[in-house]
Amino acid sequence: ISKEEFSVQMELLVCSLETLNQKKPILETQLDEIVVSIMKVIAKLATAHMGCDYKEFSENNILPVHFIWLEDGLFIKHAEAEHKDLIGRQVISINRVVVTDVYEKLKELISYETENGAIHKSEALLRQVRLLKALKIADSKEQLRLEFSDGSHFDVKTVFRSALDKGGINLNSYSILGSGSILRIDINNFPYDRIKEFNEFYDEVIDFARNPNIQKIIIDLRDNEGGNPDLFKYFLEKLKAIKEGRKVGPLRVSCLIGRKTFSSAVVAANQLKKQVGALIIGAETGGFITGYGGFKEVSAKSPLRLGVCLTTCLFIFDNSEPKPVLPDIAVEQSSEDYFLNIDIVLK
Repeated sequence: ISKEEFSVQMELLVCSLETLNQKKPILETQLDEIVVSIMKVIAKLATAHMGCDYKEFSENNILPVHFIWLEDGLFIKHAEAEHKDLIGRQVISINRVVVTDVYEKLKELISYETENGAIHKSEALLRQVRLLKALKIADSKEQLRLEFSDGSHFDVKTVFRSALDKGGINLNSYSILGSGSILRIDINNFPYDRIKEFNEFYDEVIDFARNPNIQKIIIDLRDNEGGNPDLFKYFLEKLKAIKEGRKVGPLRVSCLIGRKTFSSAVVAANQLKKQVGALIIGAETGGFITGYGGFKEVSAKSPLRLGVCLTTCLFIFDNSEPKPVLPDIAVEQSSEDYFLNIDIVLK
């Protein structure tokens, strides 16, 4: 979208809001439609760090189930206790709308750089029933009908997000595989507030990597959505030194990526490939290597409870055009493997 077109679209939205303010009372559906229009305009900027968070969508009337797109369709990957029997079921339509059509409608609201990035973001939006109602997919914000591949259906009642199980933090970890010859390192985030803790984790991992019995290192960035862009440099320098100073046979490095790999994690995957010759395995990343990053949230000074996330800087690496990291070996997870806890990418 051009700057001029963006300005025109925003002026039209301002006019709509001014017209709406003259009407009393303002209907909930009218507010929701305005927010959807704002989301569509921001999505046209096609910068994955940007987006809207309308609290009435993201905190109220939430489905107590979590979705995941796999190689063979849309599935329920997790559910609150009362809906545990829905886990593993394939959803083919939502309130009689085929899931691929639902995805296309949601994609219009998502600012994304890669298709995989849009797919990942849509999984969260699928739970926001008031949003689906504003898109004319749901009939009610109080419940949503899910239709399954076996011909059955189930009406799931919505809840407030505060009532849901928050789950734990996905911490970084490492493990030894393959009779002690493979070191697997899961790096799931790059936080801004735990640099000392992170470097201590890296030092511990590097000590294992120096072991001459280690023949291969697997670095898993599939759950890493980014953060502090400087946090990976310390580990990368240490890893390069070990690889270059290796005297007991070659040390192979692999990096696992996927649609959740985003922002500074995409940069980390690219650096592993360029600087230590890592073999990249998995699926296209959820964002570009070179692109806008950093973010600042601006909240509307009104009862609207609307926050807009803005990018703050442009990161340019290798003088490259905006593009994702692509796998050397492409692997997609099937539902059969996923629900049997078989990590086909790691295998």
